[in-house]
Amino acid sequence: MAGFTKLLVAASVAAGVLTVVGTAAPIVPARPAAADVSSSAVFVSIEPCRLVDTRLQGSPVGGIPRTFRVAGTSGAPGEYAAQGGHDGGCGVPDDATAIKASISAVDPAGAGFLRAWPAGTTPPNATFLNYSTDSTTNSGALAIATDPTSADLTVKAFNGTTDLVIDVQGYFVQPDGMQPGATYVPITPCRIVDTRRAAGAVAAFTSRTWRVAGDGPEFADQGGRAGGCGVPDNAVAVELTLSATEPRWSGYLRAWPADVDAPVATMLNYPRNHAATNTGAVAIATNPSAQDLTVEAFNGTTHVVVDVQGYYTTAPGTGASFTAVNPCRIVDTRLAGGSLAAGTSRVFRVTGTDDMAPQGGIASGCGVPVTATAVEATISVVDPAGTGYLRAWPADGPAPTATVANFHRRVNVSNTGAATIAIDSGTADIAVRSYGSRTHVVIDIEGWYAPSTYPTSVSAGGGHSCALMNDATVRCWGSDLDGELGDGRHIDRAYAAPVSDLTDVAQVSVGADHTCARRIDGTAACWGANSSGQLGDGTTDSSSTPLDVPSLSGVTSIASGLLFTCASLDDGTVRCWGTNDKGQLGVDPVTTPQANSPVQVSGLSDAVSVAVGHQHACAILQDGTVRCWGDDSEGELGDGPTDSTAAGPVAVTDLGAVTSISAGYRHTCATTDGTVRCWGGNANGRLGDGTTIPSNVPVLAVGIGDAASVTVGGGHTCARLGNGDLRCWGYNAYGQIGDGTTDATALPTTVGGGTSGAVALDAGSDHTCAALANGTVRCWGYNSTGQVGDGTTEDRTSPVAVLGL
Repeated sequence: MAGFTKLLVAASVAAGVLTVVGTAAPIVPARPAAADVSSSAVFVSIEPCRLVDTRLQGSPVGGIPRTFRVAGTSGAPGEYAAQGGHDGGCGVPDDATAIKASISAVDPAGAGFLRAWPAGTTPPNATFLNYSTDSTTNSGALAIATDPTSADLTVKAFNGTTDLVIDVQGYFVQPDGMQPGATYVPITPCRIVDTRRAAGAVAAFTSRTWRVAGDGPEFADQGGRAGGCGVPDNAVAVELTLSATEPRWSGYLRAWPADVDAPVATMLNYPRNHAATNTGAVAIATNPSAQDLTVEAFNGTTHVVVDVQGYYTTAPGTGASFTAVNPCRIVDTRLAGGSLAAGTSRVFRVTGTDDMAPQGGIASGCGVPVTATAVEATISVVDPAGTGYLRAWPADGPAPTATVANFHRRVNVSNTGAATIAIDSGTADIAVRSYGSRTHVVIDIEGWYAPSTYPTSVSAGGGHSCALMNDATVRCWGSDLDGELGDGRHIDRAYAAPVSDLTDVAQVSVGADHTCARRIDGTAACWGANSSGQLGDGTTDSSSTPLDVPSLSGVTSIASGLLFTCASLDDGTVRCWGTNDKGQLGVDPVTTPQANSPVQVSGLSDAVSVAVGHQHACAILQDGTVRCWGDDSEGELGDGPTDSTAAGPVAVTDLGAVTSISAGYRHTCATTDGTVRCWGGNANGRLGDGTTIPSNVPVLAVGIGDAASVTVGGGHTCARLGNGDLRCWGYNAYGQIGDGTTDATALPTTVGGGTSGAVALDAGSDHTCAALANGTVRCWGYNSTGQVGDGTTEDRTSPVAVLGL
């Protein structure tokens, strides 16, 4: 039940997973490969710094490509100064794979556009910046050449010649344990500043400082979202969209951390009376008690709007790494679909290898994996019929108030930044809406952000859930009343976050209000509630951080139940601890009503795995047979007679060779030869045989012939099929079956909501979770304490993505 752990002998993929001789290797989510890209990298923010200014050195850029030095100090002396940049460069190392930079077209001779790509590679058809006769700026991540002895970046102007300025805000580098890099956390676009609503326009040649990180009351006072946008105090930079609205004269904006001197680098150029927008990564002050960001207007007084797209953090186990790609076109409404009408939205596919030609992109896509949480994209407004603005957001969420581009009649504009996308909706990733006027839209990809860690299995409990990550760490979410999330805080959390000081885990098992983990070395640790000794440390003191289970080694599986825990060992024995009022520890409840340390289950010497439920437990033996013990009030032991309890293991009748087993509230299920067989209580049809009649011997669940595993919750049951599809049945008052309803069913029902390709599945007390091959976890059902993990406490009748994984 509720992650009251299941066992798998044939496939090591679910909560209650074990590794035994002769079993299959663990199935873990595949990481989609991408061609012609750099390796994933972390971001290092710097104070904005100028690298190129053709007004100072050289000449305007025209139809002939021009290459520039961006990284390293190994070039000829004065090389950076010779291209109009900061003498000695901006500190970008030779091994950087990409930079975050602003490219400005200054005083162009006519309308045109710029393309930028790594020096020495094939020119792309992707545009980085559109410009008219006014100075224009666009920021974004640009892949650069990796040869430290030559130029790094090529830029070419098409149509009108223009002077060129390049300012760098940071760089991406592959992590090596020494570089203090940050990973990126995307958020739904969120407004943090709007001077039209508070404090008035920023006067020419004056600066203003604002709060960006934290959750204080000052955000509403600066025209932003009350309570802020969720940027933590430990963020080192933010991905922000800076807009100049209602400018009284042409000018430009600079933005920098509030605790350092102003740079010479420009973030945004804007024309008189016309709104302009630019997105990029800006370092912020690191003092959590002070203001974070300074913005100064030069020449023209203007209102300023700041929208946050995400943030960069050095917190361990948080965020996504960046992978740069040679710029690639994914959407062009001029080629397919037609222009976007005013007031209408359109969704586009960005990830995967589906045919992108129907949306005007490269047929095979740009190599963005389905695990990506955001893309670095240039969104261009082309041939607009009038004045307006664009908004872009994840296709599976509501439209934000944040703007991604302002545009004017017949003037093409581009804006590059990190765009948050849907977490593999299966059909579309990003939504775009035009406000004010009809326009064509072009989207070019410069790279993507994807977690370097991802879940390999999941376990669901009473009011919380946990996922085992590929780096052998654990992340949990939901109720933390008794410390069951393991982070030492006792604060409920509706998103996943790491368990403290646990880095070598092979399996995690979630109980009602405690959690246990099996380490790679065969030892075990538990945390959470301990009123009945279920942590096994010899006490009844609860713990909000992991505690070792003393004198326990050689553990091959571990299972957490209501108020007790069991583990199978490599010598074939089973040890249990906690309450024993129904004989669930496998020893006489009269002589041992409770055990605060592990005791040996009587009569077992060849067990390979163990599963526990509400008040009973079962073990799979070497020959594939099953023994169960504990509460038998509704026949959940499966031995035929229905007794009140069985203090010692009894054989389950009429089963073939069992490959997985799961114990729940008052029923038990197992897989054998692709079928699912269940026994015990049958309220709401939880046995899956089409009836509500209880059975003290196994009965066949209807219509399942290719089950890979089974999991039992409080009153419902779910099976994962060999192709990764899911079926659930039984109690459904909170949507735990995942079919979009709250109707109970006695027959297996298909789970919807993008859960195809599941590699692990676990049923909690009244919710269910699945780990998918794309590296995400989706949960559904009861959500009063955030155990579904979608950032809310609203029940979900269909699967939703867990945040923080």
